[in-house]
Amino acid sequence: MPLTVPLSRSEGDPGLPGAGRLVCVTPTRISNLFLWFLGAGVLGWILAQLTESFASRYLPVPWLAALAVWLLAISLLMWTVLVRPRLQRKPDTEPLEPQVAARTAALAMASSRTGAAVAGFYLGIAAMLSSDLAIPAAQENAIVAVLTALGGFVIVAVALWLEHICRIDEDDDDDSTPQGYSESGGIGAAEHRGREVLSPQQLIR
Repeated sequence: MPLTVPLSRSEGDPGLPGAGRLVCVTPTRISNLFLWFLGAGVLGWILAQLTESFASRYLPVPWLAALAVWLLAISLLMWTVLVRPRLQRKPDTEPLEPQVAARTAALAMASSRTGAAVAGFYLGIAAMLSSDLAIPAAQENAIVAVLTALGGFVIVAVALWLEHICRIDEDDDDDSTPQGYSESGGIGAAEHRGREVLSPQQLIR
């Protein structure tokens, strides 16, 4: 099931060649997120180990980090709930502007990778601290790290849900009268041939 977004702000936008067409982006793979998680986890463990070895103290894990991550997760969830009926073109809802929908798709893809990296990084720190849980400072840092990592997992889950909402069914590609982002915006079926694969960076230009 492809992740489909508009190429430009509207069908009549002359600023981009091919304005008004739908484009496809490769959906996020769980294996890629696992690599982000694993790489960040190794980095977090190494940094925590080096800090203890050379500075004779634990790597600081402030409560503000956990708060910031959870605020991001809640904000992403609220945006997903707000735009879901508009992306799905529910009755009595105004479809999103094509450019806003494109940015939403890019946000979903970036957020899933960010959440995986955050979760891995802080779990790596918690893993390093697990052998010193009898020490109050290490115990507090480990608790904060785990809470921050949980927030990262929530971001991944919400981002994948938002990305799923931005997708269209393959069966819709065979419609005799292809739909897409009309002048009023909104997501729909699209003609399969002639699609382009763009990165999130290209989508938000």
